Amino acid sequence: MVARAALALALAALVAPPAFAWPWSKSKDETKLTVDAGAELKWEPAKDRGFRLRVTKVKRNSEAEEMGYKKGDEIIAIDRQPIGRKTLEEVFALSRQAESFTVRRKDQTLEMPVLFRVGVAY
Repeated sequence: MVARAALALALAALVAPPAFAWPWSKSKDETKLTVDAGAELKWEPAKDRGFRLRVTKVKRNSEAEEMGYKKGDEIIAIDRQPIGRKTLEEVFALSRQAESFTVRRKDQTLEMPVLFRVGVAY
């Protein structure tokens, strides 16, 4: 019995995702994130559904700016999977192998390059 538990823990350690390593802060209902591509994001409650991931700042001459991201963009899907009803941890997991982000910008919906991949160094 003990051997099975030890084996299960060892296997879990092998497949466990890397820890979240970005600078972040969490308040009661929101989380602020800074991504290496030069953008700041906010995970916050949405009026019409669960949560939303909104771009709050894009640094000049950054990779995020070169990819076309703008302040106010809302990431609504990762690889066309809506994120509004997911947890932030589920969003991080989706980002690991993402090929595109779907962004809402005012009245437009845009397919954009991946802005971040949690747990992946590239």
